[in-house]
Amino acid sequence: MSNITHSTRRRMMERKRAMLFVAWVLIAGAAPLCADSVRTVSVAGTAEIRVAPDTVIWKVAASETDPKDLFAAKRRVEARMNQLRALKVRLGIADADFEEGQMLIKREYDTDARGARGAFRWFVVSQQVVIRQTDIRRFDEFLDALAAGGGEVEYTFESSRIFDLRREARIAALRAAKEKASALAAAASAKVGRVVSVSEYLPAGQDRGFLASGTLLEANVAPDSSSGRILPGAIVVQATVYATFELE
Repeated sequence: MSNITHSTRRRMMERKRAMLFVAWVLIAGAAPLCADSVRTVSVAGTAEIRVAPDTVIWKVAASETDPKDLFAAKRRVEARMNQLRALKVRLGIADADFEEGQMLIKREYDTDARGARGAFRWFVVSQQVVIRQTDIRRFDEFLDALAAGGGEVEYTFESSRIFDLRREARIAALRAAKEKASALAAAASAKVGRVVSVSEYLPAGQDRGFLASGTLLEANVAPDSSSGRILPGAIVVQATVYATFELE
């Protein structure tokens, strides 16, 4: 009885091993077929929109130093701030477009060649004002008035529609990506199907600037589409979208 039981168990084990082997062969053989059954193309689309600026952001810094008298430097900064407040009224700047920063006070010291701190040099007192100019036609008037008082004056041009422009650029970039994918698919005698993924960021694992298709991305990507006139001082809003499509 024990011999029959042992023989039966051995046959059952052999049958089980055979079934496992067949299952492994089926899975291994099916894997390439599954991988090949879904073909994809991965591309990057870049679009830019050019628009004339309609806003100027001014940054005016009042800064004074004094080797002995901290309060003397502070009084000179306060005098400059009073001049700027008077300009605010004269130029008709709204309260919401005139922002004063906090007054900063610090000590500065001499340093040697190794960067070690040496003797005290002076007190530094500074304060900054940020002004938003919405009538760009008065640029020269603002520049002359702000620069006349001395100190550091910086400005940048911006657009009040910047967030809308970024949304438009992203949509245009996606359209450009689909057009590029369609052209690549046509060259391979295929058609673009449904979208698999869309992202503003490089796909995971592509840190060196390569797409899943093996395409090298240039550091300064040339736009696939551009809209707007070429204007001096124009603001350029650029967006890049990475997309993967199925191939039919």
